[in-house]
Amino acid sequence: MAENLVRHKADINHIDDENRTLLHHAIKRGDEHSAIFLIKHSCLLDHQTNTTRETPLHLLSGLNPAELLSDVMMGMCRVAQLLLEYGADTTKKDVQGNNCLHRAILADNIHVFKVLLKAPKLALNDRNNDDHAPLWLALQQAEQMRINQRKREKQNQ
Repeated sequence: MAENLVRHKADINHIDDENRTLLHHAIKRGDEHSAIFLIKHSCLLDHQTNTTRETPLHLLSGLNPAELLSDVMMGMCRVAQLLLEYGADTTKKDVQGNNCLHRAILADNIHVFKVLLKAPKLALNDRNNDDHAPLWLALQQAEQMRINQRKREKQNQ
C-alpha cells in the first residue's frame, strides 16, 4: 500500500508540529522496514527537529543498545549504513553541538559508532557546546567504565 501511495504522490517528507519527519518516527519506533522504504524513496535525510535539532542520524547514534533487542539494534545499524550510502551528513550538530559521532559515544552505541567510522566524511575533531571532541568523550567513557568495574569488584569481595 505504501508503494502505491508514494506512486500517487503521497508526501514522503511529511513534517509534524515538532518538525519530525516520517523517517524520524520510523527510527524512534525501531522500524527498519519503514526507515529503509523512506530512504530508498528519497526522503529528507538530514532534516532537523525543532527543539533538539536532531537528524535521523543523531537518533540512530543516540540509541542505547542496552535498551533494545539485538535484532532491532542490528536493524538500526543497517538503517544507519543506508543513510550514509545515500549521503546523510555526519557533520550536522544538535542543539548541544554534538554531531552523530559525539552522540554514539555518549550513548555507548558501539554498533552505530563502527558504522560511522566507515563514513567518507566524518568530523573527528568537532567540538560540542561543552568544548569536547569525540576523542575526549571516548576517553571519559573508558575512565567511567574502569571506575564502574572497580566498584563492582569491591562489591563482590
